[in-house]
Formats: sequence, structure tokens, C-alpha cells
Amino acid sequence: MLLSQLSIIHHEDLFMINAAWSISSKVVLSNDKADPETIASLNIYLQQQVEIVSRALEVKANMRRSLIMLKLVSFLTTLFVGMRKRMKIPHKDRLLKPYPGPSALHLAVQCGAFDAVVCLVCNFAQLNAIDNNGWTPIHCAAFYNQASILEVFLRQDTEFTEIQTQDNLKSTPLLLAATSGCLPTITTLLRYNADVTGCNLRGHNVIHTAVIHGHTRIVQYFIRLDMKLLPVWNILVDMLKFEDILAQESAVRCMEELILTNSECWINIYNSGI
Repeated sequence: MLLSQLSIIHHEDLFMINAAWSISSKVVLSNDKADPETIASLNIYLQQQVEIVSRALEVKANMRRSLIMLKLVSFLTTLFVGMRKRMKIPHKDRLLKPYPGPSALHLAVQCGAFDAVVCLVCNFAQLNAIDNNGWTPIHCAAFYNQASILEVFLRQDTEFTEIQTQDNLKSTPLLLAATSGCLPTITTLLRYNADVTGCNLRGHNVIHTAVIHGHTRIVQYFIRLDMKLLPVWNILVDMLKFEDILAQESAVRCMEELILTNSECWINIYNSGI
């Protein structure tokens, strides 16, 4: 996919951009003995696939939104890099005023634009910038399962594993990953020694969060890890005593799924005091 800027209109701190995207195909030969007719057939087939993808790509609303974000990121990245070279980077409050929206780094993370993220980080983008939801780019990477991007941030500072959202939950990246069921992100955070005992303001840890949101495979992952700091079976049984009916029902469903997966699980549940 290629993103191109068709036009840019600039007045003081206001930018209006018109960008477009296109998809291309190419046959890469592994040797020089390929049949010309085969190559021609492949090119025709690939072009048909390009036309199908081009027609269908913007059908879903969430895909249209992602493409709009990618267009914005492609503009902001080149803008900030150019300003960096000229030492004319405006203060973010002037550049974004009056809308308190996400930064270019937030948008790049949500779209999974790895190259754009690396470019922005190398040009000193603020990793702890807060969007209108109270999230930093690290939180976005954890929630949207951008494990490779998250690792870029953690290599800058491993303490980012415990940074909390500035909202009414104060969630860590690990809790956000459990909320959305992002196992690759969770494994990345654990490699950087994320605190598995951390809780949000509701008192929910990573197991509580995964269970309430129906992510049984996350629970299974921690069962296999068998961490002393995180006794999964005891946590599941204790959830049956919660005043929150949703938490109780979620714990029951999780136990049912675990038993259906492995009939021996009932022994662990029984030994945990049910």
C-alpha cells in the first residue's frame, strides 16, 4: 500500500490535507528461468486481487477510520521530521489547539504503523503524551495488540510497564491487554517484568479482568505459567464471592470452559475451596 499527499493547504496553525492510498502488486522471481506465460498469468491474477481489495477495503466503517488515520499519520510524520530538521517544532498546545485529540504517535500506534512509530520516537515524540481518553501511546499499543510497537517503547524505559491510565480506572498496560484479550502483548509485558499482581481502582487484577471480559485463553496461559504470585484457581473461586453479579457469572462461565477443555480442571477448582 502506498500513501500519497495530493494537496496541503496551510494557514497559520491550521492544515488541510488531501491524501490518497493505492495498492500495487509485483511478481518477484526467485530465478531467471521463469516461464514468461506464467509471469503474465500471475500478473493478471494479482491485478484482479488488487481490484477486489481496493473495492472492499473501505466497506467497513472501522477500516475507513483506520485509513483516514494512516493518511493523517503519513502527513504528520513528514511534517514533524521536516520541522525537526529546521528546528521549528511548534509547541503541541499551539499545534493541536483547541481540540485535545490524540498525538501523531497515538494514531500511528492504533494503526499499527511500525515505521511511522519508529520515526516519531527517533525524533523525540513524547511517549507519555495523554490523549482525550487519558491514555499514553503505551496504553494504546497494549490494548490494540501492537506487541512489536510496545517493545519499542519498553526498550526506551522498562518502567512503562507500570504506567497507569489517567482515567477512572488507573489501568496498567497489562490490564488493558487482558481487557482486549491480547496474548502477544501480555507475553511481551511479562518479558519486561510487568507486575502481575497490579490492580485497577476496582481492585481487579489481570485474572479478574480477563475473566470478566470473557478471555479464557488468557486465564489458561497464566494457569500454565503457574505463578506463585498469581494463584489462578484461588482467584477464580474467590470471584464467586464478589458482590458484583457480572463477576460471579463470568467466573462460572470461565470455569465451565476450562472443565470442557480439560476435565481434570474440576480437581483444581475443588482443591481451591469451592
